[in-house]
Amino acid sequence: MKFGSEGKLDLRAIYDADPSRVTASNNESEKGKVLDGATGTYWYDTIFQGPYTEYPLPSGNWLIDLTQEYAISKIRTLSSSTSEQWVGIYIQCGTSIIFSLDYCHISSSANSPQWNETIANYSARYIQVTAQDTSLQDFDTMNIYELEIYTTPLTAIHTSSPSQIGATGDATRYVSEYQTFTPTESEPANSDITYRFCLTTSDGGSTGTWTDYIDYTGTAIDLTAQSALAITQTEIDAEETYLQVQSRLTSTDGVSTPTLSDYTASYHTNKAPTAPTAL
Repeated sequence: MKFGSEGKLDLRAIYDADPSRVTASNNESEKGKVLDGATGTYWYDTIFQGPYTEYPLPSGNWLIDLTQEYAISKIRTLSSSTSEQWVGIYIQCGTSIIFSLDYCHISSSANSPQWNETIANYSARYIQVTAQDTSLQDFDTMNIYELEIYTTPLTAIHTSSPSQIGATGDATRYVSEYQTFTPTESEPANSDITYRFCLTTSDGGSTGTWTDYIDYTGTAIDLTAQSALAITQTEIDAEETYLQVQSRLTSTDGVSTPTLSDYTASYHTNKAPTAPTAL
């Protein structure tokens, strides 16, 4: 089990749901053109001249609120300028701004936009685009045609099949109580694995209430303490005596990867012990 592959974030959907999630220092009416999917339209502003030295960033920037934190793996911009310049992508995390990427060198006219791609390794909710003109000429303009943000999932979830745990091999036999759950896992720094459980039928047609997610800390998880896993006559009549496990793997930095190899659940069945034979 591993985290999903890299995917492109749907920035247009984020913007369309609430246009106020995108703000621009100037030319506010043009801000949506960065996300319209058209390579012939753009948002523009006067280029900031000189190095970035303070927070907040100076004028000449465009910012989007992604609504939640993502593990950013790659950022692409289609941009141009009226002179040779350096364009930078800044990532804002909380109240601070980090210059996260190498400068993308552009030497083109406003009519010749150029794609620039940089690999990132940050978790962020806010992405801000700004530009810096090294030539220090007056009235230069930057044009941002398109912005693409690629992410890797911070969370991966695996759900066991309904019939995986609880099969007894005997039609008249069923699980009467689940006892413990012990996984084999690895959790490096900045990662975590938690588990939740529910009762289900063998075909998943009837599913009980999920427990809260529980963290394994080296001691077997006590399933008898979970009221949602209590097998009553109602569950027996519905044949809802199987255990389903949902494993949630989380990386807080988008880089550290927890692993889950296997797990074991112990349980009692209703089958009475064999009567002892006299010697």
